Amino acid sequence: MQNNAIEEFKRYYRSVDALLIDDIQFFANKERSQEEFFHTFNALLEGNQQIILTSDRYPKEINGVEDRLKSRFRLGG
Repeated sequence: MQNNAIEEFKRYYRSVDALLIDDIQFFANKERSQEEFFHTFNALLEGNQQIILTSDRYPKEINGVEDRLKSRFRLGG
């Protein structure tokens, strides 16, 4: 059952026209969430969908978030 929910999550969020995530800093120290978000972010980026992220600090100041994600966060400038 959980695998079906995960696959449904992937299908849904990787097919949206735009993704908005508020308070991205709350992904800190959540390895599984960061892993899934990394792949979702890449899928949306490749599909030219919009990604909007907010945080209460700059990406470089968010401890506990993988560098590969921080580099993605800085893509939009």
